[in-house]
Amino acid sequence: ICSIGAALLGTLEVIGLFKKRSCSTFNIIAITAGVSLPVIAYLQVLFSIDESILIIWLNILLIAIFMRAAFINRKKTLSCALDSSAATVMAAVYPGFFIAYVVKISGLNNASLLFLYFFSVVFANDILAYLMGLSIGKTTRLGLLISPKKSLIGFIFGFLGSVGVSILYYYIFPDLFPVGIIGVILLGSLFGIIGILGDLAESSLKRSAEVKDSGEIIPGRGGLLDSIDSMLFVAPVFYYFFEITQKYLS
Repeated sequence: ICSIGAALLGTLEVIGLFKKRSCSTFNIIAITAGVSLPVIAYLQVLFSIDESILIIWLNILLIAIFMRAAFINRKKTLSCALDSSAATVMAAVYPGFFIAYVVKISGLNNASLLFLYFFSVVFANDILAYLMGLSIGKTTRLGLLISPKKSLIGFIFGFLGSVGVSILYYYIFPDLFPVGIIGVILLGSLFGIIGILGDLAESSLKRSAEVKDSGEIIPGRGGLLDSIDSMLFVAPVFYYFFEITQKYLS
């Protein structure tokens, strides 16, 4: 239920960002896609359906988007068909497709502990990057066009937070990881880097729409996407790492 709600709110925020750029989306298809992808992932886990079902459903949704563009019957709408199709694909995939991988983690062995580790490694990155960037990182701001306040100190501490949490979990729950300490450090490093990239990607969308936050649902924080942007990029990498290693290394 939480994943479906997050997918719905996130999709609406993406639609809103495109609207700020006067770029309309095929809203019914975009919302249907954004909500249904986590549902398909849940059904796949619940009934042990082959993983390809998610990709098949995504293909169906993409075909629906392009068919919707093909049957536009108004000249004014036709002139925006290219923009609307691209915007709808974006709204359909981001965040729904990524949230689907959060759902798929529930189908792995030791799912409860993996969820705890997943959220810990992501939020340690986010929280440390924010706090350290705000407190001691002001003189190390990188001046990035998409996010001028991002600092080198914030990135470093966020990265170290992901690595540190990974090491901590390795020593508390050694059976959780199918690799040794070096592998865990590399894994934490990978999650740290991808989490930062997820944050920057969402910042680029907001900068393009000329808004500070993706929405206003979370007081003092902004939109839902502002809180889960790092998580979205980490989720598929996290899932595939543990899915593959549990299958072949356990």
